[in-house]
Amino acid sequence: MILDVSSNNLTDISAISKCVKLSILNISQNNVSDISIISLFCDLKTFNASNNRIHDVSSLKDLKKLLYLYLGNNQINDISSLISVCAGLNELMIGSNRITELPKFTSRYRTGTMDLIDLSFNYIDDMQYLEVFDPSYLNISLAFFLYYSKFSV
Repeated sequence: MILDVSSNNLTDISAISKCVKLSILNISQNNVSDISIISLFCDLKTFNASNNRIHDVSSLKDLKKLLYLYLGNNQINDISSLISVCAGLNELMIGSNRITELPKFTSRYRTGTMDLIDLSFNYIDDMQYLEVFDPSYLNISLAFFLYYSKFSV
């Protein structure tokens, strides 16, 4: 089941709480700040919540079937709760937020299916935990965070 409510100036998505069988949900281009209801969607494979006002992403931590996660251009500063979700993701787009620190990715991500990570336009100053990803299989976008970073190319 697919639901696309993008570009509707929504501030509240609680009305979709009964749509627990969703596999694709697009709430991008709205004014949503609370996505806690998303924890109910255990079958969700694609979640696009880019261009909203989201601060807290901890409600996503148990979505084990998630493959594509788009959270760019929000107000997120802590992604440590996403560490359990990242192992199964193909794409993580989380650029243009307020992230200053990466969670400690472990070696299990080295053989994972992650093809793309977008961390651009954040304030990350330490990239050491990206070492576990195999750069020959992964496209990492780091544009413009380097200005704020100690990371050297």
